[in-house]
Amino acid sequence: MPEQPFSVGDGVPGKAIERITMRISTYLLLLVTLAGCATTPVTFTNAQPVPNDRVYAHQDEAESTLLVTRDNGFVGGGCKLDLFIDGERSATFGAGESAAFYVPAGDRILAVKAVGICGPGSPYTEQAISVSKGKKLRLRIFIGAGGYGITQTTI
Repeated sequence: MPEQPFSVGDGVPGKAIERITMRISTYLLLLVTLAGCATTPVTFTNAQPVPNDRVYAHQDEAESTLLVTRDNGFVGGGCKLDLFIDGERSATFGAGESAAFYVPAGDRILAVKAVGICGPGSPYTEQAISVSKGKKLRLRIFIGAGGYGITQTTI
């Protein structure tokens, strides 16, 4: 009887198939994870407004306006994010929400931090901006491969 390269009894084909299955599973998981890391921008007008009970500061008219929108997306979608303007907690955003803030013209420091179940150990991300008198500046809160962030946007 000719010798077969692998016999059912020695377990080699099972081990080989198991290794291949594990590699494929790992690559698929990695692909799904990376695809899910990015969030999708939402326009200020298409976003839901942040409820009034989660807007804490910068609601009195001032020289300039910040129009802030948090992206939609599966990753981090269940986490709330606090927005700080010049160190003052100004609002808590859910996914796909927006709010307007009124600030004096000049240089501002914005920061984003996860709160609640997502808060412990999450980074405090800051961004310096400059706002001109009488201007509206659009900003988006996003989640990328490096974590949470805030940046200027045209949408």
